[in-house]
Amino acid sequence: MKIRSLETIILIIGAIAILLIISEYDINGTLKAIASLNVADLSAALLMLFLFTFAKILPWSYILRKIKLKMPLSQSIAMMYAFFGLGIIPTSIGQFLPLRYLDRYQKDARFFSLGIILALNATAALALALLGLLAAIQLSQYVAYLLALFAVYYIILSLLGFRPINRRLPGVIKRLLKPKKHPVFRSVVRYVNDIQKHNTFLSQQDILSEMVLFIPSLLAEAAMLFFIFSALGQNISIISAIFIFAVSVTIGNLSFLPSGIGATDTALVALAILFGAPGAIAILAAIVFRFLNTLIVVLLGYGSFVYVKSIHVPTVVEETLKNRTRMLGKKKAVRK
Repeated sequence: MKIRSLETIILIIGAIAILLIISEYDINGTLKAIASLNVADLSAALLMLFLFTFAKILPWSYILRKIKLKMPLSQSIAMMYAFFGLGIIPTSIGQFLPLRYLDRYQKDARFFSLGIILALNATAALALALLGLLAAIQLSQYVAYLLALFAVYYIILSLLGFRPINRRLPGVIKRLLKPKKHPVFRSVVRYVNDIQKHNTFLSQQDILSEMVLFIPSLLAEAAMLFFIFSALGQNISIISAIFIFAVSVTIGNLSFLPSGIGATDTALVALAILFGAPGAIAILAAIVFRFLNTLIVVLLGYGSFVYVKSIHVPTVVEETLKNRTRMLGKKKAVRK
């Protein structure tokens, strides 16, 4: 089955599920929840929004250190926001856009792009599965399912980071594309060969380090959901909020839809109802969470990308001329 067909089926199922929920929707309950909104808890949710987006600097900085790439902190943060904000574009193609500007700071650094995208997205999913597993253990629910999911994720990442498999990848691509018969594919094969010269960031140490470094960001995101429920007057424990967040976002990731739209929301509403939230509150919480979790992040990402494109990094020639001018100025000052 083609991925596009699978996405259509998932969207239809999600739409049917949402329509069923809406058919039981309590508009009066929603209006009452909005009228009695707890401003302090909503403010705490906004604080968690800042923390979960900014905490991604931890795995991002780890990757930059791995490739020995140095850039000013403000530019690094802007590129990070652009990278994660543009991830909503299907199959993370949008994340290539800011990474192509890595060449400003290090020659041919753009060839790290595929490795960076794979490592950060995959280890984030692994960290999410770990959080879901730990929450499931605390709740004594669905432990076997989440343990199996975590194990599958970890095995796949370990195989992707296994060097013999990586070394065979260009050969496989050459056999599939047949660049001798189809010259248009030669540039693709050359690009893959260039990528192969760079690290995959998926050694066992990398997998564990990146997974651990993602946990603060994911915990802050789960706490944001917790405070959203609390602001709406629904008392859901922090462990339950972590479980709802981790499982619903994981389902969204497995749906192949941009940012899990539809799949994540349906799962979040269903799980919230399972944990005792009224349908009206569950839907409203999902809407607020999606607004903060996706729309705001995407806007930050696009704004940061505009800034990243506008950055002027002096070339080696410009730096040399600047240093010579500075030296000449000092010599003239000494003569005077």
